[in-house]
Parts: sequence; C-alpha cells; structure tokens
Amino acid sequence: MNRPEARLIATFVVMGLALSGTFTALLLEGAGDRAAPPPRTPLPATAAPSPTYLGSMPALSGVELDAANGRLAALGVTARVRRINPDGGPETGAWVVTAQAPAPGALLTITMPVFLFVEPRD
Repeated sequence: MNRPEARLIATFVVMGLALSGTFTALLLEGAGDRAAPPPRTPLPATAAPSPTYLGSMPALSGVELDAANGRLAALGVTARVRRINPDGGPETGAWVVTAQAPAPGALLTITMPVFLFVEPRD
C-alpha cells in the first residue's frame, strides 16, 4: 500500500466514525417522537455515575506522535495509535499524526475512545 492509498483509507475511517456518530444522534433524536415510556423508579445516585468531561479534542494533525500523546495525557486521555504504514518507518520516535478521531473540538469523556492515525515523518 502506498502513501496516497493509506491516506485515503485513513480519511474513510475517520469519515465513517463521524458519520456513525451523526447517524446515532439522529436515531436518538427521533426516539423523542414516540410515546413516553411508563415512569420508572429512579436509580440511586451511586448506581450510574455521569460521564466526566475532560475537555475538547485538540487539533493534532501534523503533530509528532510524542507531542500529540503528551497533549492528550495532559487531558487525562490515552490514545489508540494506528500506523497507516505499519511495515515502514521507525519503531519509535519520528511518527506524525495524519488523522484523528474524534474530530478537533469534540467534547471528550473518560469512556470515549481516541484514535490517532500516524505515518512516518518524511
């Protein structure tokens, strides 16, 4: 797989993640049009903690992997790194972020997965 193909695949992956989130949000909005369910007994406050927001996703495209991981660690996030070209490039160090999910500006929670797609620095 050459670099243009790898970038195209990464773009499709990021777009697919964004579209699936949008589709889910639209489905959940449509759920409000139905009849209200019967009332339920509320759960105790300790049963399900509310999501903790960590901040917004920084723009990391073009940033070296070590620096990107540092910025995410400052927010309390650990990213899952996917190499666009896993057979080429160094084992550590000179990798650059070419795509990310979620998109820059998205609100991050403790349970939200974060992906960084990287390729070797030229």
